[in-house]
Amino acid sequence: MATRTSEMMSSINVDSYIHDSSGDIIPQTTATNVIERLLDLLDLKPGHRVLEIGTGSGLSTALLAETVGNEGRVVTVDIDSELTSRAEHLFSDRPQVTVIHGDGRTADIGVRRFDRVVAWTTPSVIPASWVDGIDGDGIIVSPVKVAEAATANLTAQIKVRFNEIASVTWHSGSFVDATPTVADYRLPADFVDAVEGMSWISSPALRETARAAEALKQLDGLTVEADDTLYERARILAHLAATDPKRVITAATPKLPGVGVTLGNTIVLFGHDSWGWTGDRDTAFKVRKELKNDVPDLDHYSAEVQESGLGWKITITTHR
Repeated sequence: MATRTSEMMSSINVDSYIHDSSGDIIPQTTATNVIERLLDLLDLKPGHRVLEIGTGSGLSTALLAETVGNEGRVVTVDIDSELTSRAEHLFSDRPQVTVIHGDGRTADIGVRRFDRVVAWTTPSVIPASWVDGIDGDGIIVSPVKVAEAATANLTAQIKVRFNEIASVTWHSGSFVDATPTVADYRLPADFVDAVEGMSWISSPALRETARAAEALKQLDGLTVEADDTLYERARILAHLAATDPKRVITAATPKLPGVGVTLGNTIVLFGHDSWGWTGDRDTAFKVRKELKNDVPDLDHYSAEVQESGLGWKITITTHR
């Protein structure tokens, strides 16, 4: 079924945004189906004022501008000055678009109020400035780190009412970590515990026991098996983060990039249509059975919200 965002997408010259002048893909380009899905969560209306964190290729900015129309406003912020300079050129004929170079968590965007905020980069907490910037009732769509492991992120639709978070629903989607300067996106910026070449591993449990480097070498002996089950990363991550967040493990190796669990000397990882393990076979197969059969959908989960000096920390929980 076509959505308003997908209809807008069909009216835009997508290639003019996602390709540079040499015809190469802009590295900071999000898949079009992901952009459509997340912008639909914003429930945008003509005339809305939108703050966008992470300009990237400018494609999402164009969709926002088309949707809110000439009576609306889009302020888009990016840490990469090359991307903001490019965006200024792309949107020079769009008076409703303002492009700002800076850290979207702390950038001076002037005294502005917004109806919607969308982020394409993952903050450690939802900044207070985003929540306080919502005028009355509004929506923030942002990735949220649900465990202290690299790339352990889900997307949250956050409804705000009078500068308080009123409700949170969980959705799939993970984006790069928010950083104060331009980062090398080939490796996650936060919580990587051991690196060898472009392989890395991350886990709170391994961090506590100083076993990350040993575990990364252990993954060289990972037994990988194809599976007719399509493992949904977001559902597995949500289940593990809500039930035992310290045991969450994320890793990227030539054999299998994935998310999973560490139990003693056993590591179990799940990719899209395969899984792998190293350590005790019985333990690994028990974990696989549980995560294959007993993982609920994302709408099963709720959230606990806690305000701090830096912003709003959102924790995934199992109860509704």
